[in-house]
Amino acid sequence: MNYTAWSELIYKYYFERHSDARVVLHITLQDLVDFAKEENVEIAKGRYASEFKDDFIKRDFVCKFWINIKDRCPSIEDFKEKLLALKHMAKEEHNYKYLLPIIAILIMPICENDALELHGNDYYGHLLPFLFSNGFINKKANNDGNLLQDIALDEIWNCINKWAESESLAFKSSQVVSGNGRRHYVRSLMKESLLSPSHLQKFCIIFEKGGLAPKVNIENDRLLSAFRTNYQYIGLSIGRYNQLVGKEFKEYLISVLRKEYDHWDGTTKIKERDPNTGRIKIKSDNTYYPLLLMMDFDVNSRVVKFGFHLYCPDIDDMDDMHFIADNSEVDLPLIYIKSDGYANRPFYIENNIVNRIFKDRNGVYEIHEENLETIKGRFVVSDYYLLRVYQNKYIATNEFIKGKFYFIVVRKDVIELFTEWLKGNSAEFVSDCILGGNYCLYRINCAIMEMPQRNNLRFNSDLKCKSVNNIEVKTAENQEVILLSNLFPAHFEISGVDVAKDKIYAVSVNSENRYSQELIYDQKKSVWILSVSINTEFVLYCNESRIPYGHTYKFSDFILPKSFKEVKLDKWGKTNGKLFSLGLTLPDEVANKNLINWSLLKEQMEDAPIKTIVNNTYKETDYLLYAITSASYQTDSWLMNMKWIKSIRDRIVSELEDKGKESQPDRFALKNLLADYFRMGYINYAYTENGLCITANHPTLILLVPEYKREILPGADGRNIVRRKCIERKYKCLLSGGRTISLIKEIERYQLQYQYELEIKCEDNSLMPQTIYLYAEERDSFKKLAEKLNLKYQDNIYSNALLETLPSVEEYIEEITSNGVERDLFMVKSFRAIDYKRMAELYPEKLKLGRYLSNAEIDKRNFDKNKDFVIFFPGTKDEVSVLIHDGQMKEVDKYWGHFIGMRYADAKVLIYDKERAQISMPQQLRLPLLYARALTMLTGQTPESTLGSRAYNICVNPCTDASASSPDTILKKLGQI
Repeated sequence: MNYTAWSELIYKYYFERHSDARVVLHITLQDLVDFAKEENVEIAKGRYASEFKDDFIKRDFVCKFWINIKDRCPSIEDFKEKLLALKHMAKEEHNYKYLLPIIAILIMPICENDALELHGNDYYGHLLPFLFSNGFINKKANNDGNLLQDIALDEIWNCINKWAESESLAFKSSQVVSGNGRRHYVRSLMKESLLSPSHLQKFCIIFEKGGLAPKVNIENDRLLSAFRTNYQYIGLSIGRYNQLVGKEFKEYLISVLRKEYDHWDGTTKIKERDPNTGRIKIKSDNTYYPLLLMMDFDVNSRVVKFGFHLYCPDIDDMDDMHFIADNSEVDLPLIYIKSDGYANRPFYIENNIVNRIFKDRNGVYEIHEENLETIKGRFVVSDYYLLRVYQNKYIATNEFIKGKFYFIVVRKDVIELFTEWLKGNSAEFVSDCILGGNYCLYRINCAIMEMPQRNNLRFNSDLKCKSVNNIEVKTAENQEVILLSNLFPAHFEISGVDVAKDKIYAVSVNSENRYSQELIYDQKKSVWILSVSINTEFVLYCNESRIPYGHTYKFSDFILPKSFKEVKLDKWGKTNGKLFSLGLTLPDEVANKNLINWSLLKEQMEDAPIKTIVNNTYKETDYLLYAITSASYQTDSWLMNMKWIKSIRDRIVSELEDKGKESQPDRFALKNLLADYFRMGYINYAYTENGLCITANHPTLILLVPEYKREILPGADGRNIVRRKCIERKYKCLLSGGRTISLIKEIERYQLQYQYELEIKCEDNSLMPQTIYLYAEERDSFKKLAEKLNLKYQDNIYSNALLETLPSVEEYIEEITSNGVERDLFMVKSFRAIDYKRMAELYPEKLKLGRYLSNAEIDKRNFDKNKDFVIFFPGTKDEVSVLIHDGQMKEVDKYWGHFIGMRYADAKVLIYDKERAQISMPQQLRLPLLYARALTMLTGQTPESTLGSRAYNICVNPCTDASASSPDTILKKLGQI
């Protein structure tokens, strides 16, 4: 790697590792090496970090600070000369990322001595040995207190600050300047790494033990009080504590507390590296989700009713959850978590309990999930609650936006502090006897005055613009203009404006005639909306001034990539093994294996009745697939993640609701949707150390099994004869992989020339793409079309070829026990384990009755620490599935894991219905990825989902030699026979 590549990696370490905006410049040399391996960056030509030992990677980084390879850096003076040269290069090229490795090196000695006190007297006593021991310099140096001054560290900080501001990065250095103007360079470095990430991640313990919950209007004094009471839990010495709460660093401490609290997600999960083994250990106690105050208000009667609304932003697909109050017998209704993170219903609380909760001004009210007691909800009593509109109700919020409508609930014994502020906002009095008689209620029709001394009643004065949930058109070209899909209006979130008075305009650029269009503010969605009518590049203005640091946008059609970045999967469905499937393309030895008696098949097809093909008009509504397709061009990085997918899904659902169309239910919707996209071959995805890797597959024609009808004929001796008769006269392909509107138009255009017909089926789920089948008399038609339009096509029945090659559960167990990644999660309390024997007993009856199998009926309270399958952090973004074998934990794929659990328990859960030719399973289970695709591609139809069950249609082609495509063989491979 060259210096530029290392600079990019350090930039990524600081600014792109986490989705939040928190930036801590704490880093050790080992952290950098570990991150290089995590990213698996290219160290040498064609060779990546995973192929090298740590020492080689360290040396590759260190040598970038040598004067030359031969002489290295003989002395500290030579090292200083090199830093000045790198600094000069950064300024000359205006690439201030080049300064980050310099800062990293200067901070590393502090970070590797976590107990180093805050005085800087012995900084060089740590820096110089660090430089020598790691090979930055060739000989030991005497204490030199001039290095930081000679390289002008204050100028480096200044450059980084200006660059961070111009790039809208949430970072500003803590450079220390004394009263007489003298720079304390070491103190500047100390304050950048004052509290290490290992300390910072433990702030969650301070908040949890301090009785706090996230997303609540907690004031700084209460945060500081929680720190004073619980600081010992994060490993701080009394000396470090006294320094932090002292006059010099108190302001810094409060800012850190505020930043950590604002990013706290409620969990008390801690990741720590064992200094002896280097292994990462995870400890977890409880996860506290906020119970937000919710209010019903009848405008006519002015009757007010309060409840608590649970907010769980990181729970994706938990089943119905049953919460119990910690200190009472209150029976709370079943809930589930919607796509926006809120529960589907509030908890209304009896008046006597409300009175008790709000009597104590520092009190809390806690509930816990019945089957997973580590998941808790907590309501924190506060002096005031700001309420915004939410689905015809009002819910507590932390965002205070100028010009918006709010209700404000204020505690009576502090009402004098709010008097002037209420007058300034022309607040209308509503009631003085709510929440046990302890609070007053006011209505603010248009917020115009902030309250600076309150954290959550201050307007965001920074004028900034952010594109919100827009479907962007991605292209391989490196361009600064952001392309927005012209299928939807554009949404923007703009801070620092008065939404009632300010005017926002889209103003054209790079065009002969200047054109502007006003954006409309949507109170319900809290976004500014621009309709699709401006047909050139544009920027956004607030009144007469351009919004600073804003991007240039343009509406565009979706673009089909010339080259796709396809996910490579091994036969287990993972990305890190021997290549088996690239996108939808199977290896030649699999795809070219002749498993079909083509002449017999052709003969049976000729006897089939002529099928009427309905030529439905293609609707240009496959929005999600268009977006994934355009973001699937060949690149070194992954452009998509779950957050990006969710934003597009939410935007599409929002548009459908605006048009009066039914949107899909929230429960399980997104994961089921992506699973169906995978089954149908539109995308490939895999969960890796870097999260979800997902791209659209190259547009592909998949040859399907012709449809056969099961016939029962009377036979001799009263025995019936069962035979299958082909009922399709033409060969049939599914159009899979990515797509754009222009591609479908091209396929429609060549029907006559290449002698095929299109059948288009609209899906019940409006987020699913329309299913497109191609019918032809000869398979050669598909080959010619593929060549013409750069589609992929393999001339074999795809599902048969795939099923013949896939491994069994027994083979997967052998693979994992031999080569799996070891984990140590025995101390983690947040887990889910299933009693598969119980599942096998209950499921047949539930299936007959058309009822679902609830988690409460099959969950185990404990797991077998010798042999079991367990999911830790279930339903959250940190979910981990493990196989416990002979007391050792090995990380496994969740889909395979359930079948391992069934195999260990000798539980036969899957049900095969011969009459309907279906394999059914409970909704809690999913087939391993490639099995799910293979069974789906037998018919080209997604599995039927009913209440509590998922059923795959098994259409067996009698003309195949693929034994694995028979139901018995499939069930046997999955350990279900």
